[in-house]
Amino acid sequence: MFNYKDFGLEKGNLYEILAITFSRANKEDIIEPNAACMGIKVNEKNIIQITPFHNTTTYRNLKENGYLVINFVNDIYLYALAALKPPEYSSEFLLNHLIYLSLKKRGRNKFRSFPVLKSSWGILIGETTKEIENIKKDNYGESSSSTFEIKIFYSEKNKESFKLFNRAENLALEAIILATKLKVAKNSNNNELYEKLIKQIQSYMETIRRIGKNQNALKAIELVGKYIDKN
Repeated sequence: MFNYKDFGLEKGNLYEILAITFSRANKEDIIEPNAACMGIKVNEKNIIQITPFHNTTTYRNLKENGYLVINFVNDIYLYALAALKPPEYSSEFLLNHLIYLSLKKRGRNKFRSFPVLKSSWGILIGETTKEIENIKKDNYGESSSSTFEIKIFYSEKNKESFKLFNRAENLALEAIILATKLKVAKNSNNNELYEKLIKQIQSYMETIRRIGKNQNALKAIELVGKYIDKN
């Protein structure tokens, strides 16, 4: 039986994970996986929650079949790949980093296997049981999202980790998250916010280069730089 404490989780805290959802490619049992950098929480009822925006593939896939694979990962570079989806995302990320875990048929669409990250130190697989729609207004404008409650039916801890990112990795994660907001600021013609995000990202990147020999963090901000140039 799944116990969130076994994975070092505490109620109310937001944890960054790599979420894998998927859709059917055709009528056969072939799936198209999608990985995304997402946050999860454990609510007061000891249930995992995830809140994707309505314009994301994660949301569409959860609405289609309700399945979610939560991957606890140490490598910040994988977060950058999943969040920013550079050209090498499809071949490098999906082909080199995913394996398929065979389970007994589960739930509404009866999938036989689930895509997981082979480098994950912990894996949770679950199914949506409840959806609450949200409308949010902030500096980026108005956005709609849904908070899903996830019933976990499979959990696996490959090793003891609960790793805390070092300073370079923490800054790289912040830069990645801010980079994903650039397109929203640009599309809303909020030039002031766009420039503010750029300056903050560049500050993080400069600090990472100055303080670190952390190759994964350096590779992650290299992707961030390419993402900024492209957009």
